[in-house]
Amino acid sequence: MHMNLREFLCSSHITRTTIDPQDYAKEPNTAKLLGIPWDCDRDELSTPIKISAVEVSSKRSALRAYASTYDPLGLLTPYMASAKLFIQDLWMKKLNWDDKLDEEDLKKWSIILTGLQHPVPPIRRHIVPTGASTCELCIFGDASKRLYASCAYFVCRTHNVVTCNLVMAKSHLNDIKPMTIPRMELLAARNCVFLAQFLVKELDFNISHIHFFSDSQITLHWIHSSKPLKQFVHNRVIAIRKILDQFQKQGISTKFHYVASEDNPADCATRGIPTDANADMWWNGPSFLRDSPENWPNGGMDFSTAPVATSEQDQEFAQVSSVSESSHISVLPFTVTNSYNRLVRITSYVLKFLRRKIFNRVSATSQACLLQSIPSLKDLSSGNIITAQDFQLAEALLIREHYRESEHAIGQLHLDRLNAHRDELGLIRCPARMENAPFTSPVLLVPSHPLTKLVILQAHTSLYHQGVYGTMTHLRTRYLIPSIYRTVGKFLRTCVVCKKVNGRAYRYPDMPSLPKERVTRSRPFQKVGLDYLGPLYYRDTAGIKSKLWICLITCMATRAVHFEVVNSNSTQDFLLAFRRFLARRGTPDLVYSDNATTFHAGEDALNKLFFEHRSWNRIQEFSTIHKITWKFITPVSPWKGGFYERLVALFKSAFSKAIGIQLLKLDQIHTVVVEIEAVINSRPITPYREKDPSFHVLRPCDFISPEVTLQLPPGENTSDIGFEGHRLTEWYKDTTQVLDCFWNIWYSEYLSALAQRHQRRLRQSQYTHTHPSVNDVVIIGNDNVPRGQWRLGIVIRLLSDKKGVVRSAEVRTSKGKSFTRSITHLYPLEISAQDDYIPKPKAKKSSSPTRIQPPRKVKRVRSYST
Repeated sequence: MHMNLREFLCSSHITRTTIDPQDYAKEPNTAKLLGIPWDCDRDELSTPIKISAVEVSSKRSALRAYASTYDPLGLLTPYMASAKLFIQDLWMKKLNWDDKLDEEDLKKWSIILTGLQHPVPPIRRHIVPTGASTCELCIFGDASKRLYASCAYFVCRTHNVVTCNLVMAKSHLNDIKPMTIPRMELLAARNCVFLAQFLVKELDFNISHIHFFSDSQITLHWIHSSKPLKQFVHNRVIAIRKILDQFQKQGISTKFHYVASEDNPADCATRGIPTDANADMWWNGPSFLRDSPENWPNGGMDFSTAPVATSEQDQEFAQVSSVSESSHISVLPFTVTNSYNRLVRITSYVLKFLRRKIFNRVSATSQACLLQSIPSLKDLSSGNIITAQDFQLAEALLIREHYRESEHAIGQLHLDRLNAHRDELGLIRCPARMENAPFTSPVLLVPSHPLTKLVILQAHTSLYHQGVYGTMTHLRTRYLIPSIYRTVGKFLRTCVVCKKVNGRAYRYPDMPSLPKERVTRSRPFQKVGLDYLGPLYYRDTAGIKSKLWICLITCMATRAVHFEVVNSNSTQDFLLAFRRFLARRGTPDLVYSDNATTFHAGEDALNKLFFEHRSWNRIQEFSTIHKITWKFITPVSPWKGGFYERLVALFKSAFSKAIGIQLLKLDQIHTVVVEIEAVINSRPITPYREKDPSFHVLRPCDFISPEVTLQLPPGENTSDIGFEGHRLTEWYKDTTQVLDCFWNIWYSEYLSALAQRHQRRLRQSQYTHTHPSVNDVVIIGNDNVPRGQWRLGIVIRLLSDKKGVVRSAEVRTSKGKSFTRSITHLYPLEISAQDDYIPKPKAKKSSSPTRIQPPRKVKRVRSYST
């Protein structure tokens, strides 16, 4: 490699003279060591705080400002503590990245910047003096409600000179879920040990002693305790003691000390300090470190990493540690099947195989060894059929193995209160005070073991899926399961058969904002919703009872409605009705319609019109010519088309009350439908003001024909009314002013009333708290068939709205058919199809030529002719 090494730089003035000036660094004042500015003349490192250089207005900019300060060694930890807490506060508010911060947050940020205005003093790079006789590592840990931190110091002793300098520091935020201070202090102690492990590995120093300091007596007693501890505490203590054992093997002496809070420099990192504060203890450690370790204050307490304990305590602690670190894992397949009887039969066949193929063919010594592990081998039957005794022996083996896997859990149970003992099969019997009762003593089962789940589900299935109390009563005759009610309830909730009957649907999200077409001004019938209703019955010219349908079209803004009578479900009749609507009301820009696909026998007209291939092609061609956009709501989700479903209900109510059971003629039906249309268009859509009789109540017809009435106009002498141009112009201006007045009322009254009637949540009596995801196995709800006949499906795609909220999903059935449903019609079984999918390995093509087998002799053509 031909590399031109140049830009040399060093802190030694003697060494500089030996460097060619051409190769020396041209700008030594701007040199950096691994990104940290370095003053080579003074041999000092400086870590500037650049947090104030970034303008903060959102969570993104606040995080950018915090990350602008490069501090890999954590030397600025106490100064950056308040900024770190500020970032967590923003995160807890669940703000988006670019949401503007409120005044309170900006004020807090301003206070943080005020405390960081002064520069931080530089530190010496060379902290270990030449010729140091001993070098000790002192690490302090401390915690507050939201932060826990650790800081490390090198204490070097050279003859009569003792130096103490900060090497590295680390701080961590607590989880959002609050934690007790003693547990936080334990996390700080664990981080002290981790920090020591990192420094010993990375630094090439001969460290003789490592001293750990904490101001929490509870934490120090936990570390040196030989009694069983809580699981959280136990796991952290085990991690600490493992690393201490590694130090001991390396010949490094370790010891824990108690330190008062006022002498703990890590307290600065958890509380936070401004840059203008006196931070001598942070940079140089407490003053007592310069004394002899024998003179260090200990608060009257002396701790060591190898506490003196009784043999019983050592045995108990070793037992807990061994269970936590290396629990027994049985070879029996507890989790490969969901059937208890199948598991017992598999175990029985395996035992029979061992007896026939191994036990009967080995020496007596080997047989004795096998009987020590599996005593039931000698009692198995010799036949191939599993007898009742074989089944019982296999059950006993499974229960014994589940005891071995659950030694730690059994140790936490108070078995002495239950008068527990082992029977001849090694099962733990718990008669309590019922030894003289006629029934058998129950067998202990550990609640958290997979075998217990299989036993509970087997009892649940044999009782035809009874509830918790019925299953509990059946189990108590044979087994003792601690916390049985909670355990049975937890496992019964995983029963797939019960979920099919009792499962709950996904919770539908909160209702979104009304669409733009509902709350913005537009021409009447410019944005419409379309639906079919019926069938209605009438008497034709031959006196025969016949069917017809009503095509309902409503304006989304003015709530006006238009009805068209349709004689059949054909596409031609629909297009004719729609053309009549266009001729009378104008061409709409947007059409919302229902696309329900689950109505019986395709009786829903839209199902036939919009989903028959030929029909939809004709409708789509017609819409393209007239520049009409069609949008369909999610199938079987009538609340999404509520603005026209409500008008369907109004029409049905008015028609049934007016007609009853009469059979009208077709022309009478036309007349009644048009009159009902006029009545519905004259309904008030704004509230009536009793105190202001002059206030005009807004109606949909006001936007179509201002000042329209349903009654016949009174007789007037209209002979003097002319049709001069200026009169028509004045009439047009008056009509425009009236329409503008109506739209002002629509803005001020209708929209405000609409906001007050807004429903936030869909009415769901019960729902599951799980969120839908791809590959979920679900039951597809259908109100037209019993629940037992609902189909299973797999979620293949989630459909979100404009804000990213999942409101519907695309599901696929076992027949390969895919369709869209609202999540409120999907009932999850809490089973993922991805869990059962095991990809098959692809066969690798061999580079060697394929061997061609020659044909056998029997396949060769033979000739027997002479």
